[in-house]
Amino acid sequence: MENPSYTGNLHFHREENIDFITKKRRQVEPDRQIILENTHPAIITLDEHLAVLKRISIKGANKSNGQELHI
Repeated sequence: MENPSYTGNLHFHREENIDFITKKRRQVEPDRQIILENTHPAIITLDEHLAVLKRISIKGANKSNGQELHI
């Protein structure tokens, strides 16, 4: 659940175009993003969303090398 709209907020201007011909984009810093709060009913709380993001980042650090046996 990396989408912040599950918390009931809308986030705009998360990316911007570098070059419209090649369609390359870059991430915008969080302080420059536009956030509208409580625009729709939340599916999860903000605390739950942050906990999921933390768990996703921890899980990504311990990827398998494919040598384990699954019985």
